[in-house]
Amino acid sequence: MTALTQDRKTDRINPEDSVLPLLLTPTPIEANTTCFAGGMAAYNASRNVVPAAATAGLIIMGRTESTVVNNPGTAGSQQVLVRPGAYYYNSGTGVDAITNANIGAPCYASDDQTVNLTDGGVGRPLAGTILGLNPNGNGQVGVQLGMVWPYAGGFVQHTTILLSLAQIQATTSGTPFNVGPVLPANYRLFESEVVCTQTFTGGGVTAITVSLGVSGANGSILATGSSIITSGLINAAPGSNPFQQRGGAQLQALITNTGGTNATLTAGTLQIDLFGAIIQ
Repeated sequence: MTALTQDRKTDRINPEDSVLPLLLTPTPIEANTTCFAGGMAAYNASRNVVPAAATAGLIIMGRTESTVVNNPGTAGSQQVLVRPGAYYYNSGTGVDAITNANIGAPCYASDDQTVNLTDGGVGRPLAGTILGLNPNGNGQVGVQLGMVWPYAGGFVQHTTILLSLAQIQATTSGTPFNVGPVLPANYRLFESEVVCTQTFTGGGVTAITVSLGVSGANGSILATGSSIITSGLINAAPGSNPFQQRGGAQLQALITNTGGTNATLTAGTLQIDLFGAIIQ
């Protein structure tokens, strides 16, 4: 989907029943910004309201209650009402498509009317908790917005980074390479794992090992001690420094091929799973 260009009819899920504030104090809007009614409203680093977008560090607080144009305009010259609650928004597609099987999981905003199953490599802000699909069959996702406490406590996020065969073939055995975007400045890594999603074959390969680290930091996050040729969850041991603060770092992988080269592989894919939090 794309960001809003006009008001949106955003249905609320069931009557309000909450111990949280049902309408936030009018909040300043960022400079040169337009917020459309019905869109997801987020605080930026200056704690001014902006439409939700695929920007790491935004804090999504609820639904924008009216359209306010502050463009042109300086920060704070216009204000908007934001209402926390449970609302229906559009679902992402492909790996980001949300189903009832994802109820209870977090979802992430790519714009002010679309939520996704993944954070796109920690590039999308947390939107809220998935409550289920709209029963009218339009494919929209019920999301609980405005849950302040996960940010204050460091809400655990699951980030998935997929490495295709073409990406792996382009790397050199034994040489680290960047995977995913730079991690947010306030990111803390709790745990990581690697999954072989397709068996490695071709080019005479007899064994492959993988380790994770970050550029400019001492010590690895995790390292496999044995071959990961066959598909399945890799039983990787923690590296020499698995829980180091990772804020602002570039995640790197190192794939070591025995019996061949990465370029000669004819099959094989990997998935990197990160479990961490963005501490506000």
